[in-house]
Formats: sequence, structure tokens, C-alpha cells
Amino acid sequence: SNISPRIGVAVSLNQKTVVRGGFGLYYAPLLYGFNGSNTILEGTLGYSTGALYTPNGRQSTVFLRNYPDKPAVDPNGQFIGASNIDFFDPNFKTGRTAQWSVDIQRELPFKFAVSIGYIGSKGDRLKSNFARLNAVPLDALKLGFPLLNKPLADVTPAERQFAASVGFTLPANPNAIFAGFNGNVAQALKPFPQYGRINNLLESKGESWYHALQVKVDRRFSSGIQFGLSYTWSRLRTNASEDLFGASPIGGVLQNPFDISSLKSVSPNNPTHVVVFNYIFELPFGKGKRFLNEGGVVDRLVGGWQIGGIHRYQSGLPIVVFTSANRDFLDLVGYEGNLRLNRVAGEPILASPLNGNLGIRYQVLNPRAFVAPPNFQAPPTTDVTNAAYRAYYANPFRFFGTAPPVIDDEHVLPFKSENFNILKKTRITETKSFELGAEFFNLFNRHRYFQPGSDFRDQFVFGISDVIADPNIYGPRTIQLRFRFIF
Repeated sequence: SNISPRIGVAVSLNQKTVVRGGFGLYYAPLLYGFNGSNTILEGTLGYSTGALYTPNGRQSTVFLRNYPDKPAVDPNGQFIGASNIDFFDPNFKTGRTAQWSVDIQRELPFKFAVSIGYIGSKGDRLKSNFARLNAVPLDALKLGFPLLNKPLADVTPAERQFAASVGFTLPANPNAIFAGFNGNVAQALKPFPQYGRINNLLESKGESWYHALQVKVDRRFSSGIQFGLSYTWSRLRTNASEDLFGASPIGGVLQNPFDISSLKSVSPNNPTHVVVFNYIFELPFGKGKRFLNEGGVVDRLVGGWQIGGIHRYQSGLPIVVFTSANRDFLDLVGYEGNLRLNRVAGEPILASPLNGNLGIRYQVLNPRAFVAPPNFQAPPTTDVTNAAYRAYYANPFRFFGTAPPVIDDEHVLPFKSENFNILKKTRITETKSFELGAEFFNLFNRHRYFQPGSDFRDQFVFGISDVIADPNIYGPRTIQLRFRFIF
């Protein structure tokens, strides 16, 4: 059972000052998701079930009165032969987030109020995908790519002796694994050599940490003026997924499943600074206003005008870079994902100046600021008895990039948005009037850009940001006119 306590406190220090605080525990729903998908049909369950019953959207098609009996265990029904299978963790727990906040609010003259607050949260048991249940030990990389990729049946005595010298005694023959095994050395060294990848659909080992400072200034609508301004400084650090189905923007840069601590990084979806302000201003002209306080034609011409807007400005996002080149060995040993890069000392991360093509395609990142780690798949020799072979693979860590999963030194592509409206209200009689208005969305027609290409392998797109061409996403300037008759 999930217990979700809530507590809130408000203390009035005086007639104009109040302090508020609160705490609560919240839980994610139970969803069968893996890498951002909410289906359990993307792999096999490890054995033949005869039937798989799943919900049909909102329509229940299976009921307890006709639910089939649990199938009998049939050892011969297992999928043997390096098939990828799904695994449901019996220790799964729904994601949990503890949230807390405290703020102080003060009433100011002229209908203004200001508040300053701190907001924090700590998430645990979040959906994750970094455990590799069927990965070879890290030290097995000392065997080198040529030997790991070699069929076990073809391993020579010299290669067996080399493997023993680095701490691994290879099985005497393929049948020592199981009858009919025909895999390579890497497959033979996996904890479950009869399977390939084992997808834990209910892994819940992720964590997150969020801290934010929020400042607000508001003016209640009075004398034709309403105004609101908020500023948020925030920092979200996480090692887990950022949606309910297990998708993670850093899921593809795990590289080493035995170094989970290095995954803790700033979220690439976290803008550090966000400023939003909105306003409504009735022009002080016409009947009942400060200037030209007259009725008749004058009021119909200059009275009833109102302008308003919502503006949002936020800093750019951190950067995720990796390389998909020479990463096949990660699949071979059951680590999956891609490789991180190494940083080049003295080289700036951002290209300077930004090289653009008519404002459509920009070189945002400096390719010289990164270099791929050594190629695990290209030793100087394939002879395991050669000292150069042993030296090349002596330190497995050198084949993993040392750059963090998310590079927070520089943020790219700040977001700016301005929406504006103008309204004219005209009274015809005491009971009849009409409104004529215009709304401007993305007033300055600002372009929206994709995050720069993150795969170092493709130098044609690495570090380059293109304008988003889909109008449903980037929202080009739109002007909307409306007329309303009120009676």
C-alpha cells in the first residue's frame, strides 16, 4: 500500500505578511512501460504461454469468470538461443515523489503583492532502464573484441590460456553451456547464456532531485490594470526516466552498467532560468475613464480599448552528446546503448561565431571540443599472445567516454515567446454591445529550433541545429481576428 500524507501550514505574521509551507508524498500509477512505450508485446516472456491477454483500450475483454488457468511449467517451452525476453520484476514499486515548499508573501502598496518561495522534491523508485541483467562482467572486456566475438567452439588452447591469465576460465566446450549451444565467448560468459537481452519492464531504481527558487510579483486588477511577473531558478538532477513509461533522454548513453552513479546529471529538459509575465491594460480614455470622460461618439471611438499579453523567456537547455560509432561491442557484451565522448581540453563547447545559413541551419556545437574514445573493436593485433594485444585491453575503462551524460557547462537555444492581444469594446445601448479583437500568437515570428545533432558519428549533423518545419510544433506567427455581439 502507498501512504500519501499531506500537510500544509499558513502563519500570518501580521495583516500584510503570511508564511506558507507544505509537504506531500505522491505516487506514479502502475504502468507497464519500457523505454517510453506502454506495451508489453515488444518481446517474449521467456516461455510459450499459448495466449497473452492485454487490455483493449478502455474496453475490458477478459474477466475473472473466464480467465484461463496458469499454464503448467514446460521446460521445453523456453525460448533458447539468445532470444530477447521480457522480465517483470517482482520487487517493483510505483514511483514515489516527496514534494515540499515554503514561501513568504507580502502585500505592497498600489494593489501589489510579492512572494518568494522555495520548492523542492525528491523522487525515488522511478522507472529506469540501466540494469543489465544479462551482461558479461566488466573485467571480461580484458579478453578483447576478437576473442569475445569468436565462437566458443573455435577457441584455441593459447586463447584459453590467455583468458585464464586475466581471470576467466572458459567452458571446456559448447555443450558445457547447454546442449546445442553455438554462441560466441561473450554469450558463454553471460549470466543467462540461453538468452540475449533481458528487458526488465518494471525496473524502479531511478532517483531525482529538484530545487527551485520562485519569485512572484502580482497586481490585482484595479483601475484597468492587472500585472503578473514570475521568475524561477531551478535545477533538476536525475538518473532515471522522465515519463511514466520509462523513456529517458539519457537512456542511450549508459555505456557502462556497472557505473550507474555517473548517470546522475542535470536533466537535459531543465531550463535553469524562466521568466513569465502577463498583463491587461485598459486605456484610460472614454466614459468613466481619466481622459475624455464623455459619452456618445467620443466614447464609441476612443473608449473600451484594452491590450494584454503573455510573454515567456527561458534559458537554453543542457547538451547530450554521444557516438554510435564503434559501439557494436556494447551489444556483444550485453551493455547496449551508445558511447559517451571525451572532452578536449582548451576547446570551447559552442561554435564561435555561430555559422548560419539564412537563419535556418546553425553550427551550434564545436566538433573539435570532443573526441571519441579508443575503438574497442580495432586492436593493433588479433593475436592474444602478443604483448600489444594484452596492453591494448588491459584497462577496460579507457573504451568508455569520460564526458558526463549531460553537459551542463553551456546551454543552447533559449526559448522566447510573445503573445499579444488588443480588444475594442463598443456599447450600443444599455443592453447591447459588440467586441472586436485581434490576437497575435508568436508576435515576432520567432523560429523554433531542434536541439543540435548529438551523434558524433555523423559529422554532417553533429552540433547542427535546424529550424523546425512542422507548423504544429514551432507555431509560426498567427493573427486571429474575432467579433462578438453581446445582447
